[in-house]
Amino acid sequence: MRQIVVACNSGLGTSLMIRLNIEAIVAVLNVNVSVVHTDLSSLMTHRPQLIVCSSFIVDSIEDAGDIEIIGLDDIMNRQYVKQELMKSTVFQHWLSETE
Repeated sequence: MRQIVVACNSGLGTSLMIRLNIEAIVAVLNVNVSVVHTDLSSLMTHRPQLIVCSSFIVDSIEDAGDIEIIGLDDIMNRQYVKQELMKSTVFQHWLSETE
C-alpha cells in the first residue's frame, strides 16, 4: 500500500494541517495513497514510502534509511505543498502509475 506519513513533534497540529492539504491534493490528482499523521517517535512504525514534515524538524528524523523526506517551509499553502509533492521521485512514480 502506498503510504505518506506526515510527522511533527507531537503528532497533532502541524501534521494534521499538512495531512489535510495532502489528502485534498491526492484526491484531485486521483492518486490512491494512504495519508496518516503521527509524532516523530512513532514515525517508523507506519512503514512510510514517503515522509512529509515541516522543514524545521527534518534533521530530527532518524533511521529513515532511503525513505524520501519532504521538508515543507509553508504548511498552509496548498499550491506550495503540491509543488513540493510534484518534485518527489516517489510521488512522481505513483502519479505515473495512475495515468
